[in-house]
Amino acid sequence: MPETGKCKLCNKQKDLQLSHAVGDSVFKKVFRTNSGKAISITSGDEGIGYCSDSWAEHQLCADCEKLLNSEYEKYSLGVLRGQNCTFSRSNLGLSFSGLDQHKLVMYFLSIYWRAANSGHPAYKNVVILEQDNEYLRNAIFRNLKIPSRKFSVKVSRVIDLSESKGFTSESIKEFIVSPFCRIHEDHKVNNISVCFMFEGFFIEVYIKALTMKERKKYGVLSKAKSTLVIPYLNLFDIEEIVDLMVTGYGKHIEGNSRIKANKSRQKDASKAGASA
Repeated sequence: MPETGKCKLCNKQKDLQLSHAVGDSVFKKVFRTNSGKAISITSGDEGIGYCSDSWAEHQLCADCEKLLNSEYEKYSLGVLRGQNCTFSRSNLGLSFSGLDQHKLVMYFLSIYWRAANSGHPAYKNVVILEQDNEYLRNAIFRNLKIPSRKFSVKVSRVIDLSESKGFTSESIKEFIVSPFCRIHEDHKVNNISVCFMFEGFFIEVYIKALTMKERKKYGVLSKAKSTLVIPYLNLFDIEEIVDLMVTGYGKHIEGNSRIKANKSRQKDASKAGASA
């Protein structure tokens, strides 16, 4: 049921919908695969258990929800699922052509902005500068093109390159990881990226734009281009997720789990809450 309040996007008093930063359709796809539930592994003391929480809260009005879906999410989620464009696979990664990268940039930035303005515990690690908060709100609401020197968004396709190949591409697509922050001290100017993982992709939103040289690397979105190579990223090279899986395994060994042993395996965990 909606509740009345100030919509965080249009700033008007309206009936608010149950809003999702990471789209509801992403969660529904995972839930359908797992009989309506996912397996939740957190970095805290909570035990492993089934979960149907899609990280929603009353945040936006119906008009703004429709705007975000029609302008950004429908197209971009289709791209991530191999629609709305032409793509091929190579040793480098996934090569896309015919892309509207402006929509992709705005899609990921809108997820970042919504997560930063959410009170749901899953998004507690997302940080945003006060001036960036209003800047993004206005740009998302008005569908403005954001200069490349303002933010950078990098996308990678996650695969299992370990010798055991314990995770298939399909099982990796069932991971939804609570966003976490990384501090990058190897840049000329220290930077922070907010990291997401869903639909088998690892996304980094850099609060300060990458250098021009770095923006030319594979996976970095550019609104001026219609082609994009999304590089492969080994699941086990994402330290934060490896740490989470180790924590989950430890909880399993200690018996801190509500999942029946014959119904779950570590590699089938489909939703995880991670913190940096």
